[in-house]
Amino acid sequence: MTLTWYLTGSAFGVWVFTAWRQPLLATLAPLSGSYLVVVGLGFLMAKGFHSSLLPRHDEPWSSAALVLLGPLGLHSLPWHGACALLAASLHRCRRQIFAVLVLVAYVILVALGALVAGLDCKSD
Repeated sequence: MTLTWYLTGSAFGVWVFTAWRQPLLATLAPLSGSYLVVVGLGFLMAKGFHSSLLPRHDEPWSSAALVLLGPLGLHSLPWHGACALLAASLHRCRRQIFAVLVLVAYVILVALGALVAGLDCKSD
């Protein structure tokens, strides 16, 4: 049964990324690229500056990247993917303004969630 789910999920993923390659790349590339740039810059800045908003200088890059995903950690990635899929489907339906609004609203929602959860890089 588990193998059936894996095969179905992989076939669905191949179909989605083949049929919607251009809209998905248009939404996922800026989101994932900006995430990697922010994590990288924060990690490099932590080597020279000490602040509670930056990761510790002896912390690995992966821990700093995980903190930025928020309290859900890796469990937030399906929600990011769902937002990108919704924006890609809106983009494909020639509703570019709504696609951009969905992405911006999701970024604002994640930022507000981090503010409420008290996102910072302090060590316990």
